[in-house]
Amino acid sequence: MREDRPKSVTIKDVAKRAHVAPATASKALRGVGNVGPSLVAAVKQAAMDLGYRPDLSARALRSGRLGIVAVAIPQMPEGSEFRNAPGFWERSIHTLLHEFLRADFCTIVTPRIGAEQLMKVPCDALVVLTNDPNDLAMPLGHHPNTPLLVIGLDPDDAAGLDTVVDGNYFGGGSAVVRAALEHAVENGAARPAIIAANEPLLPLKLLAKAATRWGDENGISPVVATTNDFFQTTLELVEQGCDAFIVFGDDAQPDLQSVVGAIAAADKRIPEDVLVAANSSGGHATALSPSITTFGRHGNELGRLAADWVLLGLETGVFPPTALPHYLVQRESTTRSS
Repeated sequence: MREDRPKSVTIKDVAKRAHVAPATASKALRGVGNVGPSLVAAVKQAAMDLGYRPDLSARALRSGRLGIVAVAIPQMPEGSEFRNAPGFWERSIHTLLHEFLRADFCTIVTPRIGAEQLMKVPCDALVVLTNDPNDLAMPLGHHPNTPLLVIGLDPDDAAGLDTVVDGNYFGGGSAVVRAALEHAVENGAARPAIIAANEPLLPLKLLAKAATRWGDENGISPVVATTNDFFQTTLELVEQGCDAFIVFGDDAQPDLQSVVGAIAAADKRIPEDVLVAANSSGGHATALSPSITTFGRHGNELGRLAADWVLLGLETGVFPPTALPHYLVQRESTTRSS
């Protein structure tokens, strides 16, 4: 049974209850040092029994940090919080915030870039998650001497910014588009199409710009279509002669299934007549028959890597330009027998 909490529970109280030294108790609670699992469990149980909470303000004074990170996130689609299967951006944001919490950082979150009053709150870093350079075209009003860090912007867009950015974790969206188009052509596509959900979290301008640039370099004009009706749009593109679909859909919605269904309704076969690749890394890709080639990144991985980059930078004072990794996993939907 949990005891009544004393007026001020210290690390010494926790150490005494767990029968360890205060230094050992501190290391166990912070997850550092060489402390055995059984001792870690005993210290955590003692802390829970006593109602102990770490003194973050004291820790911040010792480290010279406030222990606060402000995060400006994209505007989430209406109703996204009620979905059973979170999409890419939702997973990445949740993981990012979770990793900051694990590192004992308080996070202040604003759902849009323009909340300047919130951004003026003193913090160790202001982190902006965005694919749109327009979000950084105006002064953000962040607190003086606070690093401004950007996660998700494309390198070309970042190079044209007037805003002084202290650290940039590049999203590499253009590289993802180029890799997907090249994969489709290498596997026999003559007229590839990019079909994307018409929602605020997808970098639609970036997709179109990257596809146009790739087309100019390769003498091919890929079609770029945004839609809320993947089935009907896919039917129309098949009729126009598109023989490969690169699907930027929502992991939490049946966008990919709609594309596959429309191809079947048009009496076409995958991959014999039409190739399909998708950014969905959820169960949809492997559950469908044939299995679907996937590209892009995992949302949880993006959040974890981004958090590691921010925390390491705060530790060292250096935020080196870094590119988020992306993958392409070829499956049956783009594999034609020779």
